[in-house]
Amino acid sequence: MRARLVACGLISAATLAAAQEVVLNPLGRAVEDAAVMLTTRIPVTAPPGTPLLADGQPVPYDRERLPDGHEHAWVSVSLPAATRDAEFPQIAYTWGAGRAPAAQPKVLMASRRNFLEMDNGQIAVRLPLAAEGPVPPGPIAGIRLPDGTWAGSSAWKPGMTLKALRTVPLTQGMAVARARLEYTFDDNGTERSAAITVTLEPGTRHVMIEEELDAGPGAWWEFSLTEGWGGREPETRIYGGGAGRGADPSKWPQDLQPGPTTLEGYRARYDNHTTVLGDTLVRLLPRWNQHYDLGWWFAVHDGTTALGAIPAFAGRWEWPHENELQIKARASGDYAGVRGAARRGARSWLLAALPAEQALRRQDDRGRWQDPIQGYVRDHAMYPLDKLHRDFDLEWPGQTGATFPEFFYFSDAINPTGPWRGRGRNALREADRPGGLGQWLEAQNLFHPDTFGTYDRFWSPQNPNFYTDFLKVPLGLAARVRAHPRFEALRATAE
Repeated sequence: MRARLVACGLISAATLAAAQEVVLNPLGRAVEDAAVMLTTRIPVTAPPGTPLLADGQPVPYDRERLPDGHEHAWVSVSLPAATRDAEFPQIAYTWGAGRAPAAQPKVLMASRRNFLEMDNGQIAVRLPLAAEGPVPPGPIAGIRLPDGTWAGSSAWKPGMTLKALRTVPLTQGMAVARARLEYTFDDNGTERSAAITVTLEPGTRHVMIEEELDAGPGAWWEFSLTEGWGGREPETRIYGGGAGRGADPSKWPQDLQPGPTTLEGYRARYDNHTTVLGDTLVRLLPRWNQHYDLGWWFAVHDGTTALGAIPAFAGRWEWPHENELQIKARASGDYAGVRGAARRGARSWLLAALPAEQALRRQDDRGRWQDPIQGYVRDHAMYPLDKLHRDFDLEWPGQTGATFPEFFYFSDAINPTGPWRGRGRNALREADRPGGLGQWLEAQNLFHPDTFGTYDRFWSPQNPNFYTDFLKVPLGLAARVRAHPRFEALRATAE
């Protein structure tokens, strides 16, 4: 949205290049040590060592040089929860003079043997620094669980030939740890590539993995969820049970055994709407759908800790239906791995090592099912503060009365064939009714490509009417906020 405002000329380049940048917390929950990249470039008059001030006080920060050659600052933001009756809590960042005081990193980054290790005190991750010979090392060499156990490893498809591997730290860990692995492959004389950026924030129990893929037909890599520790119980979330059917946990994987590979077995699986097909236990994509074998969370656990994958940020995926994460099993029944194709496109996901109380579905004392993983996904895979700061216009001058609508868009509430269709009709009927800050925020949220995916990134609408019915709600909301001083930017997004 901020980029759209600039493109439409509603915020001038001079304004964005101003010395001050304000970070707001529009969420109805506090944030602590949230990594946020400031949208303004670091000025050429602020060389390394220049102090960055938060409300006038120097704070640690990272500098990252983006592909366009310009540097931006990462900061670690802590703010109280927003309320409906006041302006959103905020921090103003400005560049100071002189030298920044010494500070300790919030995430440690260190070279250990052949690995780059990033450690935030909760978990740690190891990335390969070098390769020996033509066999490419997998991007993730291991992850340290909350109890200190190192688990997992990864590998590229056997037979892929490595030409070069370059592991580049992008930050210094003062606010966030980020590193980029740049692979070059030899595909029978054709040069191929993959670039994988791994991010570890302070205080979190996951790493974010962002992939830019051009490794050629048949290429893939796989992370073992089971290596090095005892987690063998599956935990998953599936979007639905098929057209017209709700999600049914009894149809989800109950163990790590592969499924049928015969025609009769395939027919039985189809009739029963179970997820497992051959050596694929579950497939993961970050967009609601009706399929009974597509989900948004898979992990293995030992009753205490869960290690698993969360697909995230649909707007950052390209060729998504080629790049789904497949959870692979083996005949031994004691293995689960996260496999992602690497032919082309882009993918973003979280590799999470969580305590059971954050990860596992359970019944409370009154027999009601509680699902804490939804909260973790909402906070980190849907609405991290960095995304809200960079992608949204969070203010309506002079207005309060709302906090950011953290709609859990992996739920069936977004199903265009259900109550959403009625909501769309109501939204269009109320299009002439003046709206306020709440409608301004909600319209942006629903237009955002993470919420339902978009055609320009090659997301399927599933059925042709689905995307049309989905868009009726944000279109109706957008019509209600024509009084906003930057409405033209929202209208350009809608069009």
